[in-house]
Amino acid sequence: MGLLDIFSNSDQQKRKSHLENLLRVGLADGNLDQTELEYLISLARKLNMPGKELDEILQDKIEIKFKPPSSFEDKVDQLHDLVYMMLINGEIHEKELKICKTLALKLDILPKMVDDIVKLVIDKTTDGKSPKTIVEELSELKPAE
Repeated sequence: MGLLDIFSNSDQQKRKSHLENLLRVGLADGNLDQTELEYLISLARKLNMPGKELDEILQDKIEIKFKPPSSFEDKVDQLHDLVYMMLINGEIHEKELKICKTLALKLDILPKMVDDIVKLVIDKTTDGKSPKTIVEELSELKPAE
């Protein structure tokens, strides 16, 4: 296995981890509805994930270890996707919100920022802002290191 294969495998694991987390949010209310499934499929395509791999995730046929992205911007982008999944069917269930917050913490987003980021994503998404604009605005919240 060459160096490029290692990086490729790492990126693949991050994509699978992210889609599995989105699936967890979608299933938190006990039902993955059509709009949630379509969102998962569209993100899988955007991430160049083969349909077979998405099917394995949807059918829970593989064990996927949580693999967060490295950059703050990518972490915020994933948090946006998670919150959008929570909002997509027009209802916010308590379990969905709890999973989003738990995953935000796993993404190393400071606990005191989680509620603010979740609220901002909800507000901006319902205001019709594009995902790219929201992620750019959220990235400005990066804490001083």
